[in-house]
Amino acid sequence: YAIRASVANFSDSPIRDLGVDLVVEGDTVARGLLDLAPGETKAKTFRHRFARAGAYAGYAQIASDALPDDDRRYFLVDVRADIRILVVNGDPRPSRLEDEVFYLTRALAPGTGQGATLAPSVIDADRLDSVRLQDYEAVFLCNVRALGPAVAARIADFARAGGGVFISVGDHADPQTYGATMGDLLPARLLGVRTFAQTDPPAPAAAGEHLLAPDRRHAIFEIFAPGGSGLVSARFSRIVLLEPTAVGAPARR
Repeated sequence: YAIRASVANFSDSPIRDLGVDLVVEGDTVARGLLDLAPGETKAKTFRHRFARAGAYAGYAQIASDALPDDDRRYFLVDVRADIRILVVNGDPRPSRLEDEVFYLTRALAPGTGQGATLAPSVIDADRLDSVRLQDYEAVFLCNVRALGPAVAARIADFARAGGGVFISVGDHADPQTYGATMGDLLPARLLGVRTFAQTDPPAPAAAGEHLLAPDRRHAIFEIFAPGGSGLVSARFSRIVLLEPTAVGAPARR
């Protein structure tokens, strides 16, 4: 975690080598020095790794001066445990860029930055029947072939108990076999696959489906540039059709 303390010099004299301490649960865990010109404000950033999840009280403080009341500022950090995610790879490939879950795992764990809370574990589909689902908060089924009845029932029970289940389909997802053994996991019945004609090289107006322009008032779209085409420019040559849900019918989860 990065903890930043802003320190101001309200005097008419420069200050050199002003000590700044970071204290967590009564222990001094980091120290630093600041030089401040008259009237200047600087930030001192501390980086601290907490040993485990939980709530931690702490404060940043400077060396005592003539006005001790503003020499210390308190904070509370709620350190969350990693969210354990099971990613089931239905189409592993030797080439990373062609692997089914390469981009997904990069999105879930983009780096080792401070405060990262997602911890994905990747397995092949044939190992799913031996995994303890209770050890995870969510399961991603990525282009897996239709699961057997026993495994599908375990994942359905996992979802009913509060676990998250994400299903992405691809060339390994057969609508008929999915419906036969995984009906309880699907939001709607799969009707079939539709393939659109393609041109080579792809033309800007090539046949296919695309996403409608997003509602940029939603926070999830803030990362996309307002003037850029982004996801709207993506074309889909194959789509899986879902059975329409009747108006007013309860949504399946």
